[in-house]
This record gives sequence, structure tokens and C-alpha cells, in this order.
Amino acid sequence: GSNGQFLSKQSGNTGGLTWADVSAAPEITGTVASGASLAANDAVLINPTDGTLKKVEAVAEATGTVGEHITNYFFGYPSKTAYDAATGKIVHAFADYPNYHAKVMVGTVSGTSITWGSAVNIGGGSGEEATGLSLAFHPPTGKIVFANKRQVGHSSGSAGQGFACVGTISGTTITFGSWVNFSLGNLIQEPDMCYDAKLDKMAIVYRSDDSNKTGYATTGTVASSGNTITFSSSGGNVFAGGTNRVRYPRVIYNPDTEAIIINWPAENDSNNGYIKSTVPGVLDSQGDYTYGSSYALSAGNGLNSFRVTYDTKRKRIVGIGSVSGQCRLMLGSVSGHVITVESSNAGTIFSNNHTLCDIKYDVKSGKCLCIAGQSQGLDIATVEVNADDTITQGSVTELQSGDDRVDINLPYGSNTDGTLGSSDGKYVITWHDYEGSGWTSNGAKHAVKQMASTTLDADQFIGFSAGSYSASATATVKVNFNTVTGLSGLSPTKTYYVQSNGTLGLTAVTPSVVAGKAINSSTLLIKN
Repeated sequence: GSNGQFLSKQSGNTGGLTWADVSAAPEITGTVASGASLAANDAVLINPTDGTLKKVEAVAEATGTVGEHITNYFFGYPSKTAYDAATGKIVHAFADYPNYHAKVMVGTVSGTSITWGSAVNIGGGSGEEATGLSLAFHPPTGKIVFANKRQVGHSSGSAGQGFACVGTISGTTITFGSWVNFSLGNLIQEPDMCYDAKLDKMAIVYRSDDSNKTGYATTGTVASSGNTITFSSSGGNVFAGGTNRVRYPRVIYNPDTEAIIINWPAENDSNNGYIKSTVPGVLDSQGDYTYGSSYALSAGNGLNSFRVTYDTKRKRIVGIGSVSGQCRLMLGSVSGHVITVESSNAGTIFSNNHTLCDIKYDVKSGKCLCIAGQSQGLDIATVEVNADDTITQGSVTELQSGDDRVDINLPYGSNTDGTLGSSDGKYVITWHDYEGSGWTSNGAKHAVKQMASTTLDADQFIGFSAGSYSASATATVKVNFNTVTGLSGLSPTKTYYVQSNGTLGLTAVTPSVVAGKAINSSTLLIKN
């Protein structure tokens, strides 16, 4: 034999030995992503879309510069936003002035800046009046779905009913399908929407436009091709009404129970904040949701506004509501379709005379981002639910000072599992810069909030860089059962985990990613 060979049993039943080559240590090659670089022994991620490589690193918390992207803006009909972290697209649906048309703008997020396209009529054509807008992404197709209340006096004879249409985004432009009736005769107000990952449906909630203010929920199915959507045959199933009149219903998806959670302040019940879960994965014969019971998360506290999100780390519904100018936090848990109120007052945040608020859970940082505004500027802060259900609050940052900041939005995310937090830890905050001189003054503004997080991803981690490589270079990566050498301070036989900043540690972080086992103080056997 020769160097690099070993004796191996011959094939077949001869019983003899033969010299065979030792296989090279496992490794792969790939292209370093644009704007990225790798150093020797960096923990490496692979992009599932294009196969490019980048290192694991911590992402610092940052807030971008406030900008104005809409000047002809009408606050009287509230706007909504949705963000697709996979493509970096932010979509803002709003009413223009003086026509009150339902408009949409698409922006591309880069770092903490946004480049916006032009505003166009939702649905194309001459436009629909924006008397009640909502939108959400359909992650399997990447399409965006809009809902709106058809304006009074519409020539079609369906004035006041709910209509939806599907759009396809290309760059900063959108092409639209036709408007489709989803309320089927019901006159509506205040629609809201999210994606139901369990059923692959768009969930739309709304309240009736009458004195009863009944709450309905319905489902829509987005076609795999084209810009089409179809709805259940009844126009929706009632989730609240009668003695529990609905205001501003909102809907989120719970990926743990695989169910929809609806929340609303009840107008004739001291504005208590109510929540209700659908029965997971169950629709009635007409294709509409069935429900569990309603629960008062705010427990006797009248609310001016009320929003909830779901913390997947602590398995908690986290609510925020404004009470007498302060924003109060609330906690609940859910099992199946049964909700338990854990705390109707888990702490006060934003005590600066705020009456409007919103909250979203961030899957990257494990924290909730809260925002509030009204007569004393616009504030943001993070809150974290601890294992004992106490709340750790971050410091409050003022995005903008001065008079009223209204129509504030934190966007719905587009993750395939239905979680609301963006997969890159970014949130585009939008608001109306109302200075007291009329609902059309000063336009709509935005700022990008980057949560402190990490690029670490359990599915994308593949190994360690074999050398130093610049952007767009071909890099070699050591993978499973190869060794990483030149390290220091390792404890032999111990299992090591990739940390949030790409280093190695004996304790797992979130997400948990095994790097391998230490052979000696300077060598790691890759096993993930």
C-alpha cells in the first residue's frame, strides 16, 4: 500500500484483504453571500433559497430614521400593514385624500431603511373607497390578500358588504385579481385577517354594521396559481354579539394549538377585552369556524384599544390595552380551544396618556414589541414574559414627540407556521402624523425597528468554515464528522452548542443547535 490507504476486506466471499483509499474528511463548497464574509472556523449557515453561505452572528437592536412615505393620507379610514421577511417587502394599505380610495404601497426593506414604490388602487381600475381595510400574506404562494368594506352607494348593489382580492408582488408593484364578496349579504365594519397555517385558509373577522355589532369569522381559500380566492358559503359564523357587542375585532394564529384566536373590546360591557379560540382544525359544513367560549382577559378594566399576540416560547397569550391613558399588559394561556386568564394586570407600560396601542411577539428575540401613541407622541418598548409569568420591560424609546400619533400599526408577519414575529427580527412601524389640524394633515410615517436577535437557525446551520473567504467567493465548509481545529479552552468529551454570536458554549441557546463534541482542548468533532 501507500500513504493515505488502509487494509480493507475484499468484496465477495474471498476472505482476502486489499488496500483502499482513506476518504477525505466530509466537506462541501458553496458561494459566500453578497455583502458577507467568512473567517476560518466561523459557524456557517446556508440560505435555503439560493444556497449561498453566511456566518452565524448576533444582530444588534436598532431603530431606523423616521421617514414619510405618504403625503395624501386620510386617517378617518384606518390603514394596515403586512411584512414578508423572506423577501423584505412591506405592504401598506391605506385611504388616500381627497378621494378616499383604497390604495397600497410596496416598500423594500434593507437594513433599517425602506425604498417605496408608487401608490396604486387596490384591485386596479378606478378604485374602491377604503371604508374598512385589512391585509395579510398567504405564505405558501407569497401572495397578498386584501379585504375592504364596499362603500355606500356602490353601483353594484352590494354596498356595505365585505369584498376581498388577491395581489401578486413583483418588485414594488402589484397585479390584482377581481374583488370577491366574503360577507354574502352581511353589512360589515372593521375587517381583520390572518393566515391559518393548519387549514391553509385566510381567516377574516368583522363586525356587523348595525346596532347589534355582531362579530363574524369566515375563511377564504387562495388558489395556487392566479390571483383568485373563494370563500365559505355562509358569509361567516357568529363569534360574539347580543350582550357582547364587538368593536375593532382582531385575529391571530396560534401555531401551538393550530387555532385562530379572536380578540375584541366589548362595547356594552365596560369595553372589557375579550378573547376566543376556534376549535383547532374544525370547520362546519359551510366551511366556517367553530368556537370555544369567550373570556374577558382584561377582567373588568374598560379599554380604549385592545390587542393580543402569542408568545411561542412561554406559551402565553400576551395582551395590551389602554386604560385611563396607561397601557396595561395581560396574560392568558390556551389548551385546545379553552383559554385561561393568567393575569388581567401583569404590569403597566407607557403611562404617558396613550390611548392607542399594538403588540407583536418576535420569534427571534423571544420578546414582544409594544407600541403606543395618541396625545403625547409615539413610544415603543419591548417586554419579555418570564417563566414565572412576571414581565421584564425594556426601556421606552420615543419615536416621535409632539401631538397626536394615531392609526399606529405593527405589521402581521408571513411565516409559514403562522407566527406573527418576522423571521429576521424586523418590524416596520407606521403611523399617521396627526398634528391637530385635520385628519388629512402631515401624511403617514414609518420607521424600521430591528430587534436584538441572531442569525442562528437550526435548519440552516451546516458546519464550520475551512478558511477565510470574501463575498461571492467559493468557500469550503467542514460538515458532519469532520473536525474543527485550532480552537482553545474546550473540555474533552463535552457537547458544545452554537451560541447566538457564532461562538461555542456548553449551554444551548434559542434555537438549540448542537455543534459537536470536544475531542481535546483544541479540536471539535462536528456532530449536529
